[in-house]
Amino acid sequence: MPERLLPASPNWYCSRSSDANAKGVFGFGAKNSVYLISITSSSPVVVGELIGHRERVSGFTFCHYLGQEDLCASSSDDGTVKIWDCERKIMLKEHRAHQSTITALHWSPLEKDLVVSGDEKGVVVCYWHNRNDTQSFFPEPRNVFCLSCSPHNENYIAVGYKDGMIIVIDISKKNEVVHRLRGHDDEVHALAWCPEPGEEALHSRPEEGTEVNNGLLGGCERGCYLASGSKDQTVRVWSTAKGKGVMTLKLPFLKRRGAGVDPGVKERLWLTVNWPKGHPTHIVSSCFGGELLSWDLMKNGKQKWTLLGSASEGQTHSRIVFNMTSVCVEDNRELLISISMDREVTVFCGVSTFLMTSINTFLSTISKHIIRFLVRLL
Repeated sequence: MPERLLPASPNWYCSRSSDANAKGVFGFGAKNSVYLISITSSSPVVVGELIGHRERVSGFTFCHYLGQEDLCASSSDDGTVKIWDCERKIMLKEHRAHQSTITALHWSPLEKDLVVSGDEKGVVVCYWHNRNDTQSFFPEPRNVFCLSCSPHNENYIAVGYKDGMIIVIDISKKNEVVHRLRGHDDEVHALAWCPEPGEEALHSRPEEGTEVNNGLLGGCERGCYLASGSKDQTVRVWSTAKGKGVMTLKLPFLKRRGAGVDPGVKERLWLTVNWPKGHPTHIVSSCFGGELLSWDLMKNGKQKWTLLGSASEGQTHSRIVFNMTSVCVEDNRELLISISMDREVTVFCGVSTFLMTSINTFLSTISKHIIRFLVRLL
């Protein structure tokens, strides 16, 4: 019987500090540890803790390669990137290639041994843990805020910066910038690739006024869409075939619902995005006050968004959302998990229809504050 622990609250203002695997294990950085939660049962259970970092955990990601779902990686303000076996709760390897604070982390969905990280000085480190080899890239002298490895080209990595710039680099050709995508004018908080290759799903013209600097297309002539969320209050969709923005989605100002606001906690906008597998025309994003929005990219008219959760339940979270993870677990259920400044981790079932119904059960856990795990079932 798994031990029921009392985990700390998830860390704030991280581009990717939580993730879930196909076995239904959800991990998130909390203080200097990573907590592992089983989310497949009707009652979420804490199944373990990864202990080893000396300072705040800034990133966490699972290996999503078939047969290696127990492998995961974490980054920390202590300057390390660690590889873990979450089943045995042991650290396998680590590297200290970064000389500055690590701000972004992702495990390549195509290269089973590749973990990519970025830091405040703009250095991107590729770590092939199987051969304990690191390669450092310095494509731009800018503060890396987020990054995402392409699910369609093993050499392509999208990098988002504090100043709003987004680039796509080809790691097979050191320091080659395939695209520079200009459009955001503030921090890029999250990047998400379309789960399906090609750009046949959307037929939008490039936006007027979007600056473009194209490089070589390499082996991706078909391209793939890339979504970005920024502090400038917009979600943008980019064509990597042409290196141009094809859609800008502006956040709606919604009347805050649900729990009251704590006047003692000052917050700023954090706009994260998620592109669920199997849904090439739908993006999920956060909003100003903790709401989650589903964007139908094929919908005509100005209002392409739908609020997730029924009106009778109030908003999903009461404060801004930092991370969202979508995963299809072993029993073929689609889950959407979010973490927020309100110290709640919410798990939704039924991503395909984006229907959220009544609360089925919850597990309360305490550190300095209370964090609840809310499981909403169809």
